[in-house]
Amino acid sequence: MRERNDVVSNQLFWAWLYASGFGQITADPPAPNAYCSLLGVSEQQAIQWSKTFTGSHPGIFDESDGHTNDPATVHVNLANSVRLRLECHPGDRYWFLRGKTGPEFMLAKVGPHWALPGLRVEEAIAIGDAMPRNAWIAVLLLMPVVWLTSGDDIARARQSVESAWTSSKLVSRASAADLASLWVKAVEGGRDYRWRRARGGWRCNAHWSTRSKGRKDRVSLDQLIEVAQ
Repeated sequence: MRERNDVVSNQLFWAWLYASGFGQITADPPAPNAYCSLLGVSEQQAIQWSKTFTGSHPGIFDESDGHTNDPATVHVNLANSVRLRLECHPGDRYWFLRGKTGPEFMLAKVGPHWALPGLRVEEAIAIGDAMPRNAWIAVLLLMPVVWLTSGDDIARARQSVESAWTSSKLVSRASAADLASLWVKAVEGGRDYRWRRARGGWRCNAHWSTRSKGRKDRVSLDQLIEVAQ
């Protein structure tokens, strides 16, 4: 696997991640060019950059359903020795969590056979707040696996995302606000779903979620998420 932590300072990475990261819960997701424009890149630039980044080549979707043996990865050390890993293939993106010891668990997946949502919005914000520095990286990496579900404070969520974009210094304050609004539009379709506190952690009634009832890793994920806060 190719570790590419350098990409967090590249507008093309964020344009690709956000422009291609939604659509599962809304019939009218923001146009990819909307993200690209606010990040100061063209949609074509983002597409071409992503092909190199993910290792895409003609025929890869027929050969391996868009998967590569050498995916690009981004690693972030969260609080209390929890590690976040984003694994990027031409056809899919995976989010994994791992503790100081023990195995890695898949938190979420964005792609044709997606596994979402992975986090409550309050958890994503708290994970960022718990980091001693560069909290914006964790927040922006995690927000694509968040759905705004029933009962969420949309105004607070928008403000947190706007603050993360502002802290990144990748965009102007005006663009940060617009990017936050685009994210809200992309994920507010989750309001028909809800999270509930259950024995051992939080459960989402969206059956695609890795933390829905019956998922084998749900308790382990709950524990890692709590530790990272």
